[in-house]
Amino acid sequence: MINVVGGLTAWEEAGFSTNSLSSSKMTIMRQVFLTAGLLVLLGIILNLITQNTNFLFMSAFVGLGLSISGATGWCGLQMLLSKMPWNRINTC
Repeated sequence: MINVVGGLTAWEEAGFSTNSLSSSKMTIMRQVFLTAGLLVLLGIILNLITQNTNFLFMSAFVGLGLSISGATGWCGLQMLLSKMPWNRINTC
């Protein structure tokens, strides 16, 4: 038996695995990759369906954001996704 200061939340925040449901959540970075990929794909599909090349700007914007994130280490999409309700830690 292990007693951790801060309880199960501190244990999970330290990166250790648990059998709780909250540890099976998708990480923020996986959410960023999934969202960015879907936005690029959506921009291309909308361009092909509507023949409106303006939808390609959405894909270019996401690519620019990923490039800035890679160069600086700052990711706006990660900050946005971290504020979503499913990524907040529920404390009673």
